[in-house]
Amino acid sequence: MIRILLAINDLPFLISHRLPILDALVAQGVQVGVAAPTALPEAAFLRARRITLLHWPLTRSGLHPLVESSSIIRLAGIYTAWRPHLVHHVTPKPVLYGSIAARIASIRRVVNAISGLGTVFSSHNQKSGLLQSTALLGHRMAHAGEHTRVIFQNPDDRAALVDRGLVRSSQTRLIPGSGVDPVTWAPANSLHTGPDISVACRMLTDKGVGDAVEAVNILRHSGTPATLRLAGDVDVGNPRAISITTLRNWHEKGHATWLGKVADMPSHWRQTRIACLPSYYGEGIPKALIEAASCGLPIVTCDVPGCREIVRHGDNGLLVPPRDPVALAAALKFLLDDYGLCSRMGQRGRERVIAEFSLDYVVRQHMKIYCELLGDLWPGGPA
Repeated sequence: MIRILLAINDLPFLISHRLPILDALVAQGVQVGVAAPTALPEAAFLRARRITLLHWPLTRSGLHPLVESSSIIRLAGIYTAWRPHLVHHVTPKPVLYGSIAARIASIRRVVNAISGLGTVFSSHNQKSGLLQSTALLGHRMAHAGEHTRVIFQNPDDRAALVDRGLVRSSQTRLIPGSGVDPVTWAPANSLHTGPDISVACRMLTDKGVGDAVEAVNILRHSGTPATLRLAGDVDVGNPRAISITTLRNWHEKGHATWLGKVADMPSHWRQTRIACLPSYYGEGIPKALIEAASCGLPIVTCDVPGCREIVRHGDNGLLVPPRDPVALAAALKFLLDDYGLCSRMGQRGRERVIAEFSLDYVVRQHMKIYCELLGDLWPGGPA
């Protein structure tokens, strides 16, 4: 039986962004494993779906040399013991550490998924310059194998690494995000009429959450009714996390309603007029914006890689410069003042999701890559 192992640093992220791919592999008769820091609820969930969970101790943001070296050695041990025919690495640390571990364990077939370049490539201070140099070296090492394929979510990120000579263009594949099921993420019968704006993301400064709060305050002070809801958890341990104190302060002063993690996001979007994400984070393609577009919402986001792949300015939303609350407020007001335009943009957004960002398309593209690398080993043989 073919064995494919996916290495990732966060099980909840795996379930929210990659589970349909794993389910499709299981349905193909592939033995699927996941190497990740284990969490009991997610572990039981995965085992019930015939997915083997292998405990891999890994810190998301730690940089201690001994701890990080130990993580690589432990993953190499997992690869050696489990003997996968192909490994798939998701998120930055697993891409780097997993590629090194694959060499140690003599695993030739490697898929590296680049879900955005993050803030390292978008910042310009001295510290980020050092980190960027380290990241460049890491990418050069990670993608060197002849049987390595590198998945990018947007063309800007692909060009950034190809132009620097870190990966050959022939190795790259472009898959637009994680995909959504248009049936699950379906719009309401009509677009919500209230002045409700929603930002759905991890509560990080680089996601532009503070800019959204400031923009809505600008609207209110100018006499434009607007309400802002923040849907998302604090990313504990992330140095760019917005503090719970700040979020509660915004909530108590009426600047925004912080909802924390929302269990039923389709219903949340159906009670929203405008989806907003003023991110300058270095996104791959924000899944929340694809979901909002599928639910028929117009989108206001920043003109940065990843975000601009979802929004065509003036068609299904508006693009604004990053870190510009005044421009953000103007774009939000433009849509709040024209319900018909909001509705038309929302319809166009859903049409784009069905045509370009559907879950079925994303899963099929991943299966195509696995088949390409595995050849005759793939169930049913090469395509």
